[in-house]
Amino acid sequence: MTTAAEEMQRSLLTAFGGNSKPSNDSPSEKEYKPERKRQAPFSVSLVKKGFMEPNYRAGIPSDAITFTVAFKNLTGKNIRAFDGQLTFTDLLDNKVLGASLAINNPVSVDSVMQWDGQLDFNQFIDRHQRLRSAEQENLKIIFEAKKILFADGTVEEY
Repeated sequence: MTTAAEEMQRSLLTAFGGNSKPSNDSPSEKEYKPERKRQAPFSVSLVKKGFMEPNYRAGIPSDAITFTVAFKNLTGKNIRAFDGQLTFTDLLDNKVLGASLAINNPVSVDSVMQWDGQLDFNQFIDRHQRLRSAEQENLKIIFEAKKILFADGTVEEY
């Protein structure tokens, strides 16, 4: 009778995805393995921030906040393209302004790629005013990668 009960217990455990062997381990005896945090794929820094007024002759129809960002590839693989969220914050990590971006420039392992970008400026939006008037040394930049296409054709999502 006992063997029938043990066999029934093993069958139920297996059916519900449990271990087929009964465990005598208490939760305090099991080894705790913390979840390993994934290393950031890039180191980013704000190289330059500026402002560009409209120049209709040059085909620049509106004001723009300009910036140059340096991306250092920390993935250990050559990158073909990537996208994510770029966020400007103040020194206390309060968000000033963010934007999605996609970059189709290759970045070799451990190399730095400088990327020039711009955001259309609207004088009636407070976040735009804050970013324009902030001194570069009072800004931080954060890049949260969403997807990376490596040179070997593999894709990593974050």
